[in-house]
Amino acid sequence: MPADTQVKAQGADIRFAKMDGTHLAYQIERWVDGVNDKDTADIWVKIDTVFGNSDAQFINMYWGKSDAVDSSNSGNVFATGNGFVGVWHLNTTGTGSRPDATSNGLSATTNNYNSSVSKPGYIGNSDSLNGSNQYLSLPSGMSNWSNGITYYCWAYPTSSGSAARFMDFGNGQQSDNIIFSRNGTSSNLCVQVLNGSDYGGQIIENTGALVNNQWGHYAFTVNGTCVKIYKNGVYVGGGTSTQTINNITRNNNWFGRSAWECAPYNDAYYKGKYDEIVLSNVERSADWIKLCYENQKQNQAFATIKDVSTFYLTDDGRGTRIQKNQVQVDFSGNSFWLKK
Repeated sequence: MPADTQVKAQGADIRFAKMDGTHLAYQIERWVDGVNDKDTADIWVKIDTVFGNSDAQFINMYWGKSDAVDSSNSGNVFATGNGFVGVWHLNTTGTGSRPDATSNGLSATTNNYNSSVSKPGYIGNSDSLNGSNQYLSLPSGMSNWSNGITYYCWAYPTSSGSAARFMDFGNGQQSDNIIFSRNGTSSNLCVQVLNGSDYGGQIIENTGALVNNQWGHYAFTVNGTCVKIYKNGVYVGGGTSTQTINNITRNNNWFGRSAWECAPYNDAYYKGKYDEIVLSNVERSADWIKLCYENQKQNQAFATIKDVSTFYLTDDGRGTRIQKNQVQVDFSGNSFWLKK
């Protein structure tokens, strides 16, 4: 890429476009104006279609228009019309709430946080939870999953606390809970669905997917009674629940805390780093989950970047030159992550 002196502070003049010039929605999750023109950024771009095994598809990134204003818009990238319920980048430092990137505005409340919780994450920053009393809580709701539910996160667990939760939505113990957790103190993942007080059984993967002290991409889906569990974009287990998810308002919606944390159960709080939580009210396909992982993983080969800065683009057919500088991103979903 050409020198960052050509880019406005905080990437305000950055733009993205398809091959035909159609502008693409994007969100700048993080932009650090570095010294010696070495900026660092994490940017999400919404793409309507990704063609597999194609070296002909690309998008363009432009910058350098003097009067351009910031057009970063997370709600357009993670659109509720595309099934996104909430997206929490966990890039916020300090003890304040963690904003939701969707237009639903479901900010996650921090509980028992201190100033040292925010740590370098998998993408940008993350929340590093102490395993004792720290967790995130969402507003009441989380009721209608009639078209399915999909959850994923990046996590770096540092302890094998018994039944430690990635998430537990419900109304207390044994009350319409939706649970994604460690199975006991094992390294297996577990999904549970309760309809009222009726258990749907434990759906457990037995591959030992949950590995301490390393980053992993963990996901599950539920559609009707069908449960699927994924690790790093790969299906690792699943099964059939005897219960479906009840359509009811849930008031205790937690990331990192169990409704069964008290005696005699003593379920553990999650301990470790927690990053990039994404929740959808549809069942995402295995290909969608794999694409998310392949795009976001370190040393990814999903996209390559090259400088083609002599190209010029007209703005929506109006004949206005929007940028004079450009890089091209070539592809090998709904959105992709670009680390600058």
